[in-house]
Amino acid sequence: MQRLSIMIDVAYALEYLHHGCSFPVIHRDLKPSNVLLDEDMVSNLRDFEYGRDRFVSTKCDVYSYGIILMETFIRRKPNDEMFKGDVRLKQWVSNSLLEAVMNIVDVNLITPTENRL
Repeated sequence: MQRLSIMIDVAYALEYLHHGCSFPVIHRDLKPSNVLLDEDMVSNLRDFEYGRDRFVSTKCDVYSYGIILMETFIRRKPNDEMFKGDVRLKQWVSNSLLEAVMNIVDVNLITPTENRL
């Protein structure tokens, strides 16, 4: 449940950056290592990349957030051994969703706290 809470914090941070500021702030380097936890286990984003390119969009942050969500739920990284060759994380998850979502979700997210690994 803690990982889910962290991902919700990140979503709120992105929503604020993209829509709560006087002009959209784009992170441009959203990845797990740029999500830090403070002493109260609240997520914070770090290492923003500055860019003046007028073609940059909030869509790059949304895409990266989706990849982080996939990593969180299946507990694998895009460079995992199983994603070599033609198979990529996004493709693997998409194909797996068609088969059975329960086969790819981390068991710790769906079991009671006392039964977690």
